[in-house]
Amino acid sequence: MVTDEQVEHALKILADREGEAAHTRAAHEYEKERLKIVKARLMASSLETSVSKQELFALNHEDYAGQLECIRILAEANYHARDRRAAAAAMIDVWRTENATNRTFAKASQ
Repeated sequence: MVTDEQVEHALKILADREGEAAHTRAAHEYEKERLKIVKARLMASSLETSVSKQELFALNHEDYAGQLECIRILAEANYHARDRRAAAAAMIDVWRTENATNRTFAKASQ
């Protein structure tokens, strides 16, 4: 059975008054877009003349790899926040189902 304390905790997660979920998602999306800027700057700084070689230069550069690592970390935080909210919503759904079942049994036993 889902306790009232668990439901209250789940509701606090879903309320997200501090905006944690929005912050982590926005940070992740921002850094994904920033990756394009990093790549473009690296390509522009390359001494290569062909676009494909400029791209290879950018993709193999340590600045690009560092940006990818930053995106990985932010993606983990984003997915963690999403999973946490999904688990909270599922907990509330289970609580609702349990209460509906209990009401049905209570009516049937009258």
